Amino acid sequence: MSALIRLIIADDHAVVREGLVALLEEEADLEVIGQAGNGTEAVALVRQHRPDIALLDITLFSPCTKKPSSLKPCVPVPPVTCSKGFTAR
Repeated sequence: MSALIRLIIADDHAVVREGLVALLEEEADLEVIGQAGNGTEAVALVRQHRPDIALLDITLFSPCTKKPSSLKPCVPVPPVTCSKGFTAR
């Protein structure tokens, strides 16, 4: 059996987090090891657990919060987003 891929999910909507966890837990090679409801919690979880993947809602990272890129080298953070109505500044 291959090693589990460890994930952290961060989104300010609990229903989104719960839905993603439900979907991802169906996959035998994935393990959700933490959830965060804001950017500060997400950064703390990533630093504490060092997941293989951090699935982040990019809107959680305001100018007042650490950017996802601040997580390097803790975890690879590819700049990927799929969000209706999101405008980069």
